Amino acid sequence: MSITEVHVASAETLPTTSQKAVVPDVEIKEVADIAPAVTEAIAEEAPKKVRTTTGVTGMFNGTKDGKDAYIDYATGSTNINPPLEVPITVEDVRDYEVKPTFHGNGYQLVDHKTQMHPDQFSNGRTPEGQEFIQNAYYPEVQKLVQQVTGAAIVKPYIFRTRHQFEKPTDFIASRKSNASALPLAHTDRDMTTGANGVRDVFGVEEGNRLMRTHRRFAQVNVWRGIGKTVDRWPLMFIDTSDIPGGFKYEKNLAKIYSANDPRVVQRGVKAHDVVLVDNPHYKYRYASRLQVDEAWVFSSFDSDENKVCPHGGFWDDSTDDAAPARTSIECRTWCFWDPIEEEAAPTPAPAAPIAV
Repeated sequence: MSITEVHVASAETLPTTSQKAVVPDVEIKEVADIAPAVTEAIAEEAPKKVRTTTGVTGMFNGTKDGKDAYIDYATGSTNINPPLEVPITVEDVRDYEVKPTFHGNGYQLVDHKTQMHPDQFSNGRTPEGQEFIQNAYYPEVQKLVQQVTGAAIVKPYIFRTRHQFEKPTDFIASRKSNASALPLAHTDRDMTTGANGVRDVFGVEEGNRLMRTHRRFAQVNVWRGIGKTVDRWPLMFIDTSDIPGGFKYEKNLAKIYSANDPRVVQRGVKAHDVVLVDNPHYKYRYASRLQVDEAWVFSSFDSDENKVCPHGGFWDDSTDDAAPARTSIECRTWCFWDPIEEEAAPTPAPAAPIAV
């Protein structure tokens, strides 16, 4: 039986009679009256200071020939320039008085205790390990996502484990030699690959029916560290709410086409990947030292462009060289909201041809 807890902020406790209340920033006023002078203390609580860190993330940097970006995984041939290194200042949401929520911001940090042992996650690369995660962890993920998002339908369909081992000294050296593999900020899909992804998982007929009979659908991910606190390469979310005209897949993402992609076996065929194009209106968020009993729930693709949350691992300048390597698991789900009458529903766009 899975154990799921959705984090709710607790109210501050008042001091007991045995405790001495501390009143900051006190302003003293004397009140003159017939009675003896009385002093009145008016305290204004200072807003909590939000901690920040600095770092680097990668974004699209164009192509060498000005043509559509491509990569052939069999030969290594590509026309893509090395990632654009974007210096960033990232706010720690742990200090926010109003925490980000899935419905308001597209991402949410939750308390979630899993029954899975770290070794069971790490064994996910074997067929037996994959089957175990699907049978034991997927139900936990489904329940959590339903609780956080309120989706009418939630279907976990794929997971991915990652191991980020690069130390600060190694990362700095690789950047100097132009050999660093900087993660690219991205969304997992856009409107074309999102619709195709639904059809891949549910089948063409059922996938079209689900998209036709729900006002909104999205890929919602659950991301967590495995076995230890995340002290290296934390996950970052990008607030795009200040972009004039709003975030748009076609405007703010670049398409990368691929051939001979080995990931097809695991994730299915995608017409292209999408990575973020730099924009001065982006704002960056993360949670410091993510604990083993915490998880991120976020929209990695959304049929409502205003609700999708670009994201990616970033290099944190404050990382200690002795910090342990980051191991993580990300489980992806398809979610559907707001059922509508089928006869009134629009027909989704046909599947796009696959570029090679």
